[in-house]
Amino acid sequence: MADRLKRKPKICSLFLLKLNYQNVHTEKFWKENIKKFEENDFLLIRKLSDMLKSNNNQNVVIACYDLREFCRFHPFGKQYQRNWMLSKRL
Repeated sequence: MADRLKRKPKICSLFLLKLNYQNVHTEKFWKENIKKFEENDFLLIRKLSDMLKSNNNQNVVIACYDLREFCRFHPFGKQYQRNWMLSKRL
């Protein structure tokens, strides 16, 4: 697992349960990596969604941003947003 996380340094910060502004992703990142967020039954998206319940305001803000960008760049992002009821949570 650690080896896999080293190959995905910008994504692995989610597993640390603390997000920071240094890892805010660019439009280029989203275009190049959007399909990776489908891996493991959307595990990273589910983790971001869980972050919306955090007591850490910085985590909530960054999770909102990343979820919005996922919905914006994924071909079915708007549909996922409706299906997962992210709009109500955001």
